[in-house]
Amino acid sequence: MRNFKNDGKTIILITHKLNEVKEIADEVSVLRKGKLVYSVNRDKLDIKELSKQIIGDIDLSILISDDNLIKSESENNIISKDKILTLGNISVTDKSITKLYDINLDLYKGEILGICGVEGNGQSELTELIYGLNKKYTGLFTKNTNRISLVPDDRLKKGMIKEFSVGENLLLRIPCKNIFSKKLLREKEGELIKEYDIRVPEVGDIMENLSGGNQQKAIVAREIKLNSDVIIFSQPTRGVDIKASSFIHQKIFNEKMNGKGIILVSADIDELLALSDRLAVLFNGKIVKIFSKEELISGKQNSSELIEKIGQLMIGIGI
Repeated sequence: MRNFKNDGKTIILITHKLNEVKEIADEVSVLRKGKLVYSVNRDKLDIKELSKQIIGDIDLSILISDDNLIKSESENNIISKDKILTLGNISVTDKSITKLYDINLDLYKGEILGICGVEGNGQSELTELIYGLNKKYTGLFTKNTNRISLVPDDRLKKGMIKEFSVGENLLLRIPCKNIFSKKLLREKEGELIKEYDIRVPEVGDIMENLSGGNQQKAIVAREIKLNSDVIIFSQPTRGVDIKASSFIHQKIFNEKMNGKGIILVSADIDELLALSDRLAVLFNGKIVKIFSKEELISGKQNSSELIEKIGQLMIGIGI
């Protein structure tokens, strides 16, 4: 890149790696939620300010207040002591590149474990490993269940068959007798559409014709109805409206209250802080910090300090 620059070329470098930014960039800009929120020349670059701009300003006191969804300190939010998953010194290497390094993580029944980090730091590899898509790893992976569901990070590529009807997509992974019976298909489709408030243009319509929010609710409905002991929600509200997001948040919380182990992977810090009992920060394939429930609760008293600390860890500061 330096050679290109010396030849008079203009380079646009898109990266989450802070070292690259410091070494190469002449000007640094931050995009957040589709908006340009910050630009600074290299000689005026302040790392702490950069981390704040990447995360943004979050007021924890106003996060998800609908229907008293989150009751962080209530008796209804007690996590079981029963471990459902344990990852011990897990590493994943792909084509000689280490994607996950020495991961140590426990998941308990009735817990929402949040996973945060700048995208591309091992989130996809971690969810694929836990779900069972990748069995090439070193270390110890102990599961007290094989019943694991996944709401994938890309609903269009991984979560649905767009040419199939809503009903067919809803039943893709739900075991039932006479699954190819049109009558049964319509009955099951109607039940889930009503329960999850999925807005369908007309009965039997294909998935492609639904809005993004309704597509996502259909996928969430399918995975929850599998009644798995562990549910992985990866970017569950990406690209959906506020109403659909709130609905999905409530469903996630309900499953926690039903004793399920929940892994919530999200780029939305608001979402993670509102829902998570514990929060793990990933950087370069490593877990650099796990915030306990107590740390998250006390952090609400000084939200700016908590957000700053999370932001710095996400880009490798202070690890």
